[in-house]
Amino acid sequence: MRNTYLIWIPSLQRNIRFNELTNEQYRIILKNVDDDTHLDFLYNLNTIIECNMVESFDYKKFTILDRFVIVLFFKILSYNSLLDLVKECEKCEKEVRIRIDLNTLLDNLGLTIDKSFKTVIAVDNYPLQIICDIPTIEQEYENLLYHQNNNLSNDTTDKNIEKYLFGYIRYIISDSVVIDVDKLSIPEKTTILEKIPISLILNIRDIFAEPLYALFNQIVFLDLNCKECGTKFEIKMGSDNMIYLLKMFFKDNTLDGLLSDYFNITSISHMDSSFLDKITPKETQMLVNFAKSTYKKSEKSEVPSNSIDLFADADKSPSEFAGF
Repeated sequence: MRNTYLIWIPSLQRNIRFNELTNEQYRIILKNVDDDTHLDFLYNLNTIIECNMVESFDYKKFTILDRFVIVLFFKILSYNSLLDLVKECEKCEKEVRIRIDLNTLLDNLGLTIDKSFKTVIAVDNYPLQIICDIPTIEQEYENLLYHQNNNLSNDTTDKNIEKYLFGYIRYIISDSVVIDVDKLSIPEKTTILEKIPISLILNIRDIFAEPLYALFNQIVFLDLNCKECGTKFEIKMGSDNMIYLLKMFFKDNTLDGLLSDYFNITSISHMDSSFLDKITPKETQMLVNFAKSTYKKSEKSEVPSNSIDLFADADKSPSEFAGF
């Protein structure tokens, strides 16, 4: 049985219980972290989220913001809260070492994103309502896959409809008819969205999309100066930056140490690798630290010399010798 914990889901405004992240799952994420298309990375990450849910829920309905929070907790609770990064300063070309405590980011996020973003957009005297929300992880993946298959830029569609229309429109309500946009293919969405009045599209942009972009851009993930030349480094969360930040959670400097520890403990202790696959990176660190501590104690307890003093225990009684 694996350890579980509750994670607060912003869009649902309630907790969902998850299993912790195992070494095997961590390695799967690492293998895909350099995926330029993001498709393999997101597919495997979304699948891991599904596998780790304890209660029944359609994981595809998590928003990209929900997933960001889930993965942030995975990193903190299954490994640790620290990110050790190395960045080359573009001005002085010196390496800058950066340490970030993700608990601080989590505290800042809570003040900004702990709410439902669902919004009703309408226009006076027009019988149409648009329900907008943050894109789901299913929408995001399908949109990326469609663009990859059709050799399109992720910023546009084949008919140049703005990107935010595909992700943010969840339902279209006309009189008593409700269209679930999530269930439509992208060509079907394109056909329907072309028929939405420009006044409604402008309202979606002005009332929902742009304020959301502005809100996310207020969340600063990294803000520091180069110690050598004073150049400022800043990474904002931003809705377009989330995938890169997710990858950064796993692509930090501590990973070399984790993989090295994993290899060493399997080779030195002869532990079954299937056992190590099922425990967490944090537990692996505990095993490595225990092994190091035991090794140091054994070094101290070794006889410092190969010579043996035959008379060292001459004053012992026969019963004391028998205890050897």
